[in-house]
Amino acid sequence: MESWIILGIGAVSIFSVIVYLFFMFFLPEWVGITGTVAKKAIESHVEKSDE
Repeated sequence: MESWIILGIGAVSIFSVIVYLFFMFFLPEWVGITGTVAKKAIESHVEKSDE
């Protein structure tokens, strides 16, 4: 019985890591990583200054 609990905890942990990696690659802004969409938004808000 105890081995099923340990196996379940391991399976949930591995599944959580796989889901996080999916979000990290395909939806980086959702997990706090600055992706290409965020970089384009930042660049569009930067003012050009002639020094």
